[in-house]
Amino acid sequence: MKARITAQTISTQRLLLRPLLAEDTAALFSIYGDEETTRFWPGLPLADRAEAEAMVRNDLRLQAAEEAAYWCLVLASSGRMIGRISMFHMDRMQQRAELGFAMHVKFRRKGYMREALQALLETCFTDFKLHRIEADVDLENRASLALLKGLGFREEGRLQGRWQKAGQRRDSLFLGLLRPEWQRLKAL
Repeated sequence: MKARITAQTISTQRLLLRPLLAEDTAALFSIYGDEETTRFWPGLPLADRAEAEAMVRNDLRLQAAEEAAYWCLVLASSGRMIGRISMFHMDRMQQRAELGFAMHVKFRRKGYMREALQALLETCFTDFKLHRIEADVDLENRASLALLKGLGFREEGRLQGRWQKAGQRRDSLFLGLLRPEWQRLKAL
């Protein structure tokens, strides 16, 4: 069965993961316009609201074409958006996709991203029937690497000079998680 990934609403204890909407531009600008939040993101921080609007338009186009799926991480208690998760480079035939995520720096180290990713991985492996999820992480992004490894992702290789940011070449680690491994870890 081919994987079909659509951004559907997922609830956790503290979060609501919901599909990206056009009206999320301001919240996404506060996340992707922040220099510390985007420190390990391959792109530069968004310079202004127009860049955020262009990003949202493009993401909604990709989502409508089922080429990517985007979830906004929203605090259930306040309705405030604090981050985003994306699934992209989707290959339905091979049942795999790449994972990306960003959390506003003010909300890090509270377990929100772990909570969100656990719920999304369950959905991806169970509902979407993915076999493999991949992640490409800046080598210096120790927090994201620890998070992914804690969820069962394994290092598969170092990609030298993978990204260029602010005139500097950056290495990244490629990680992967297979459905059988996810199921095994869940059973422990």
